[in-house]
Order: sequence, then structure tokens, then C-alpha cells
Amino acid sequence: MNVLYRATSISLALFMAGCATQEPQVTRLPPRNPADVPRRPPVATPAPAPAPAQQPVTEEEEESKARQSVQKQEVEDETRRLMSYQKNLFQIFKLSEIQAGFKERPNALGVFELKSSKNGKLRLMLTQLPGSPVHLSVGTYNVNVDVVIDYVETLECVASTCEGKTQNVVRSVPRTVQFYMAPRLGYVHRKDVSLVDTKSVEAKNRNYRSSYSDLVMTVQRISASPLPTRQSD
Repeated sequence: MNVLYRATSISLALFMAGCATQEPQVTRLPPRNPADVPRRPPVATPAPAPAPAQQPVTEEEEESKARQSVQKQEVEDETRRLMSYQKNLFQIFKLSEIQAGFKERPNALGVFELKSSKNGKLRLMLTQLPGSPVHLSVGTYNVNVDVVIDYVETLECVASTCEGKTQNVVRSVPRTVQFYMAPRLGYVHRKDVSLVDTKSVEAKNRNYRSSYSDLVMTVQRISASPLPTRQSD
């Protein structure tokens, strides 16, 4: 019995020793042939969207473009001719006063006179001269007229403390008047102008009533500038 137990123990020890020293078996696969690797199908490139079909240009559109091109050229030519008279625009435009009664001073271009006025309100009008060397018909312009109005203001007291007393004040008032000259207006524009100087103390004083005399309006400068032509003009 002891012999059998000893033999069994020795056999088991030898078996365990053999298992400890034996290297594990690793199964290596042969290298794969690249030709055998299945290839992914190429990603399909989306076809470009077809370009929108160009609509044929109608005869009306062609005529409209032709008219616009001609009009643009006419405006450019007209503006160029007008600008050549920038220093002497009184050959192109006529300035007049149509409310208070200003009259042009003889042999004095751009000078207007009025003996007397009660309310000091003026209405200036700018028109194109009939015989102008530049006949305006297509362009649109701003015309600025700088004037100085010299006059005598008579202040009459209406208060009970000084009723009937008067005082004369000599004034010189600069004004810049802008006229809009366009084909749809027939190149005629009217603007109202006031003599009253808002900075004047007397003008704000209700104890006085004003009247004006010896009025002289002198044009200091007149200038024109072209504006973009609108379809309505």
C-alpha cells in the first residue's frame, strides 16, 4: 500500500513538472494574399446638378436695356455740358421772386429790389431759360442759390407803454435756397423764404409789429450738382 502511494505521488510530481516546462503551442496563420482581400466598392460621386436653363431674352427686355443705355448716355452728356457752365449758371437758369414783388435791378445780374414789404415773406422760383445753351431734358439736379437779403426793419410798438413809437433796424440776412430741378417738374421749382431772423430779440417780442423796406436781394453764388435719375423723373 505504501509502495503504491509512493509511486502515485512520484508519477503526479513528474507530470506536473512536465506541464510547467512545456511551452504553449501558438497557431500562426499564413500571411494573407492582398489579392484575396475583398475590396470596398468606390464611393459614388454624386452627379453635378444640371445648370438652370437660361431663359431667352425677350424682345421687350432687349428694347428696355437699349433705352436705359441710351438714357444713361444722354444724362451723362447733358450733365457734362451743364457742368461746363458751373461758373455762369445764369445762362442756364432764371431766378425770380413771385410773391412779394421783387424786381430785377437793371444792369445788375442776380440783384433784386423791393421798396417795401409788410410780412417779409418771399417766394423764389427757379426755371430753365428758354434760350439756354444747355437744354435740360433728361437729367435731375440740385441747384443751390446763396443769397444775402439787406433791408430795413421798422419796429412799431403796439404795447400800451410805448404805443406808436417806432425804431428802424438795418439787417443783412444770408439764405441758402435749394431747388430740385427734374424733368417731371418741367425744370421749375418754387421755394418760400422768410426774412425773419429767429435770433432777433425784436422778432420774438410781441410788443412790436414789423414792416420791411429798402429790400435788396443779391445772389452770392449758384451751383448745380447731378442726382441719380429715377424712373419717375
